[in-house]
Amino acid sequence: MTVSGILAATTPDHIDDVCRAIDAHPWAQVHFTDGRGRVVLTIEADDEQSSVDRLLEIRRIPQVWLAEMVEVRNVIEEMEPS
Repeated sequence: MTVSGILAATTPDHIDDVCRAIDAHPWAQVHFTDGRGRVVLTIEADDEQSSVDRLLEIRRIPQVWLAEMVEVRNVIEEMEPS
C-alpha cells in the first residue's frame, strides 16, 4: 500500500466545496486547510500507479487549480499473528 501526501489549491471561496469533494472519496482524507485556499490531504492506494491515478482524479475536481504529490510512502502492512 502507498500513502501519498498532496498539496492542492483552490480559491478561498471554494475551499469547502473542494474539501467535501475530496472527502467523498474513501481513499482520501483532508488534514489541513488555510484561509488562502491551500488543502493538505493524503490518499491511499495499492501501488504507485494507483496513487497517480487518484492524484489525477483530485485534479479533475471542479475548482481545483493545482494538486501536486509532495511525498509517497510505501507502507508494509503488518500481518496479524496466527
